[in-house]
Amino acid sequence: MVASDRAAAHPQATLPARVRAVTLSSSLSALVGPEAMAATEVVAATAVEQYGVGAASLSRLGGLDTINYRVDAGGGRRFLLRLHDPARHAPALVASELQWLAHLTADTELILPRPVRNRRGQTVTVVEAPPGHETVCTLLRWVEGEPLGGAFTDEHARQAGEVMARLHASAFRPPPGFAREVCDAAYFARCLELLLAACGEELAPDDVRAMQHGTRALTALVRRLPRTPATFGLIHADFHPGNYVMHGDELRVIDFGRCAFGYHAFDIATALELDEARRNAFLAGYASIRPWPPGLERHHDAFVCLTYLDNLGFLATIGRERAYVLETVPAVADALGRYAERASRHDTPA
Repeated sequence: MVASDRAAAHPQATLPARVRAVTLSSSLSALVGPEAMAATEVVAATAVEQYGVGAASLSRLGGLDTINYRVDAGGGRRFLLRLHDPARHAPALVASELQWLAHLTADTELILPRPVRNRRGQTVTVVEAPPGHETVCTLLRWVEGEPLGGAFTDEHARQAGEVMARLHASAFRPPPGFAREVCDAAYFARCLELLLAACGEELAPDDVRAMQHGTRALTALVRRLPRTPATFGLIHADFHPGNYVMHGDELRVIDFGRCAFGYHAFDIATALELDEARRNAFLAGYASIRPWPPGLERHHDAFVCLTYLDNLGFLATIGRERAYVLETVPAVADALGRYAERASRHDTPA
């Protein structure tokens, strides 16, 4: 249940995709010190006990900015245990992700990671180990399936479009205290700030200027776009083949850890690092469940540029991704610069 590597997830991509191929949270391992493996296994075992699943074996998996374990318990039960760094994942944010997942599992027929409650009836467990260090832990029902292997087909794309449309169509009323990131103009501006803070001194001045001009044009557009139930709501925000698994002929989507409030067209753009045939199949699948968001075709290039910006802003904060970020910046700068030029010639009101 982890993202595959960048190339396998997006074989057709020529610009950066939103795959986060990080095998271990560097921030978490730094917090627990040089004996990270032993320390995290203590945390994992303690968390599993608090969820009351009984005797179980734990198998460490890869991860993004969490450390993940597969938990095999009695009776053939299987779970995913996630250890979150509270510096990156406040308990309220994590709990809100799980509230949305619980709603989706009840409101749709989709097979999704279903939250499990601990002995206190809570979905989020905070484990203090070693003393003085708290780790936010969550347990989810395992989604059976295998990572996509071989070619990503039209049928895969069609099913993926249907799944996304069902997520967007599910009416959810956030309860008091619900908190997730909002992908608004300020958010995308911060993405560039993160990138420049981490790598700015190593970037070509022309690339920096192009990204600054592009970001100003993109955020101006985002500020103008209307927010209606047809265009805006909770989105997966990391919807790509690395987060798909196949159960027989059924495509399932996993890893909602990046879910946020955002434009449906932005969510669609994250999924369309595909060739034309697969893009058409995805959009046809989406349209079979609900209409495309208004303005999707008109502003698709802008939302694609926003996915590049979002991706680099995230990866720039992960040291091991630095070489990839530096390699990718020129292509992203070119895309954002060209968008800024088009926007200056032809204003693009909502």
